[in-house]
Amino acid sequence: MLTRLRDAELRTPSDGPVATLFRGGMPDGELRDVEYLLPSQLLVFLGGLQEPGHACGVTFHGLSTRPEQMARVKDDPSLLGRAVVEGLRWMSPLYGGASRTAVTDTTLGGQQIRGGDHIWLIYGSANADEGEFDDPLTYDLDRARHPNLAFGLGRHACIGSAYAPQVARIALEELFRAAPGIRLDPQRPPDPVGWMFRGSRELHTVRG
Repeated sequence: MLTRLRDAELRTPSDGPVATLFRGGMPDGELRDVEYLLPSQLLVFLGGLQEPGHACGVTFHGLSTRPEQMARVKDDPSLLGRAVVEGLRWMSPLYGGASRTAVTDTTLGGQQIRGGDHIWLIYGSANADEGEFDDPLTYDLDRARHPNLAFGLGRHACIGSAYAPQVARIALEELFRAAPGIRLDPQRPPDPVGWMFRGSRELHTVRG
């Protein structure tokens, strides 16, 4: 696909997103090689496929732990945006993130770190910090708005941060419209797994 797009852009220059992909920041008349773009496209696929699915799943799972809040969301779909934000905080799909290697011995947060130790920032743990969130392990639709690290921050922010919540919101709205009585199967509870990416591989449901 990228090769075909590049060939077409080489034959007939355009001024749209394909041109930006291959020509943006390049000298006049030059195009980026496809191989240069492949790592970025891999991230696009991950952000476009995995993160929306996890965002939808963790939000449905979280709402299922609070049946009264699930009912409110089904009755008022305008609450779904808030529901997804809390779902992403409650069980961050992007659970582990940026990492660094210590150059020298140091102390961080009372923890001794030796030079050469590899340190990971765990977003999911930060989003359950009792110093930042009241009762952090509880899903709460009415939680006061508070920034969280579900998609990282700054230069390390996930490229799915704007896309995934909207896909999850639309998917859940359509799900609840089509199956308003849907709920988790109590006989087959979710089993979240994952260190870098976290979520349940399957959500078994029944119709109420």
